[in-house]
Amino acid sequence: MQTTNQIILKNKKIRFADYLVQCENAQMDALEHLDNIGSNWQVNRELRIRVGNDSKFQDYVGDLINFTIGAPDVSQFLKLKNSFNGLDMFSENIDPTCYHMEVHPLTSGKQSNKIQEKILENQKKCTKVFEKINEYVKGQAACAQITMVATRLHPLNNMALVCGLIPKEEKDFVHLLNIYNLCEEILNSYLAPQFHVILSYFQPRIFQAGEVQELYKMIKHSKVDFEITFDINKLSYQYFTNLNCYKTVIRL
Repeated sequence: MQTTNQIILKNKKIRFADYLVQCENAQMDALEHLDNIGSNWQVNRELRIRVGNDSKFQDYVGDLINFTIGAPDVSQFLKLKNSFNGLDMFSENIDPTCYHMEVHPLTSGKQSNKIQEKILENQKKCTKVFEKINEYVKGQAACAQITMVATRLHPLNNMALVCGLIPKEEKDFVHLLNIYNLCEEILNSYLAPQFHVILSYFQPRIFQAGEVQELYKMIKHSKVDFEITFDINKLSYQYFTNLNCYKTVIRL
């Protein structure tokens, strides 16, 4: 398992400094996209699988590896989310107890036998992967905690408003990405990880140009300046049945 600041990610070597630039560019591109639309904005159609026309969360099942956000830190994210309460662009509120930083996505979709079979397969693999992560943590005393820095708000995949997070130091980067790479053994993700906390999902509709510009201005002027530390021993595998209903199935 790599312990230097250079990690193999998606079959390519990447250093901490380069990863930070990659994250910065991705977040800025997502934000500036709002300013460059110049017309009405169609949110991602995939959002309609998750959120109904009444802006309520629909039945939507899946699983993931994540760190839940503890009560002391939730207030930081709620403060950011609440600053947008006057903007009528979001779906029903996410229960603050459901706030989390996704470490690795797994399977999700509308309820079906195929989805459930895949989730059961993921659970079996997760048990073995968590054993490997436990061994890794035992051999790396310095990796018991991972500190992330909140960077900026931005839209994610035209589906949600999120707060971006980046590793604070090289050691945080190395240990978080090593854990991510172990989780790839459960299910390979086609995207490089961009860590974040989802604050609100958008309504599944077309937004007028004026609404988009107001959203852009509010995000642009939002101040994000805090850190959050995760205890690796609290890493969890969770199963969800909608975007406000998560259940921890396996703990590290």
